[in-house]
Amino acid sequence: MNKPKDIYNECVGKASLHKNLYHYTNPDALKAILKNHSLKLGRMDSVNDSDENKRITSLWNAKVYVLCFTHELENSPYFFKNYGKIRLEFATEDIKFDKIYSEPELINFFKDFSNDLGGQTNGSHKSYGDVKDWCIYDKILADVYYTDCFNKHIAKNGYELNAGLIKQKSGLDNDGESRNWEMEAETRLRVALRPIGSENVLDEKTNKFYQPKPDFKHVYIRLPIIKSISLSPFIPLEERQQIIRILDDYYLFDKLLP
Repeated sequence: MNKPKDIYNECVGKASLHKNLYHYTNPDALKAILKNHSLKLGRMDSVNDSDENKRITSLWNAKVYVLCFTHELENSPYFFKNYGKIRLEFATEDIKFDKIYSEPELINFFKDFSNDLGGQTNGSHKSYGDVKDWCIYDKILADVYYTDCFNKHIAKNGYELNAGLIKQKSGLDNDGESRNWEMEAETRLRVALRPIGSENVLDEKTNKFYQPKPDFKHVYIRLPIIKSISLSPFIPLEERQQIIRILDDYYLFDKLLP
């Protein structure tokens, strides 16, 4: 059986070999992406695969954020149906995540997370509600590792090096629909946060320990250069015209593939 560190290194290594990555979205999200010049990472406790979420320990599942890409184009009809009618193409080397932000506008210099782990789990630090109460534990671009059995990869003692990187080859989404996850050929940008304060805090009212979670459900990176934009061939004419107007507003019509 592959060790956690081996899987981690394998996933990161494979992602580095992809020339391009593709992200599917919808018109409203595209408008926000272009307006704020940022891409959004969602928290693991809201992922579409409930089995994946259950595998991750409570210490981690609300502190890991992911942005999902695919490195394959052959299943485009499936992606257009399930993830959005717009496909954005990025060069992998242009996806930068040296800075991670808690707000989409990226204009407030006090809203980016520290990479300094020196103050992590500082028992004297009592605040958890601000971006400065959290630091980056790890941030990587990695392929998803698909497995036949989650039980082989259950973390012990809260050790979750691969949180957000392991999925079963098939399963049910949150709507109860059967999915062949492996066919999605997913690559993820994954960011793991840790609190500056203690991981386990005593609630003086209940005399029980709890694990603080970030208040923010999303974090953000700067928008990479968009290489090309593709639309679903089944998109209604009115919606297509709406998207074209959005692209015109941001001088991106020339990126639209025929």
